[in-house]
Amino acid sequence: MEQKEFNALSPLPPATTSPPWILLSRGIWEQHLNGPSPTCKSVLQYWEPFAASLTNEVITHDYIEEVMLVQGTLRDETLGQEWGVGAYAYRKPAMRHGPYKGGERGCLMLVRCEPGEGEPEVRV
Repeated sequence: MEQKEFNALSPLPPATTSPPWILLSRGIWEQHLNGPSPTCKSVLQYWEPFAASLTNEVITHDYIEEVMLVQGTLRDETLGQEWGVGAYAYRKPAMRHGPYKGGERGCLMLVRCEPGEGEPEVRV
C-alpha cells in the first residue's frame, strides 16, 4: 500500500457518478482509499437514502470486515435496529449479518477488509 497524506472527501454520489466512486449495486457506491489490493481493502461506502442490500438474505463472507458509520444511518433488517454515526462492527469470516437498508439521509461508512485465516486474498 502506498503512503497518503490527508485528502478531501470527494463529492458523494449521485452528485457525481464518475471516479473515484464505483457503483456496486443500485444506490450503493464505493471509493477505494488506497487502490484495490488482493490482500487488504479500505474503502468508503455510500448508501443512498433507502438503498437496500443486493440480497434479502442474511450475509456471510470469508474475509474479516471492519465497518464504522461516519454519516447517516443504516438499518439492520434482521435485527430491526438502526445504527448511526460512530457505530462499529468487527466481523470474522462466516459471521451472519444484515441485510441492510440505508437511512432517510443515506449512510457513509469506512469499510476495511482483510483475508480470513488461511485465505490468500479478499474476495468481495
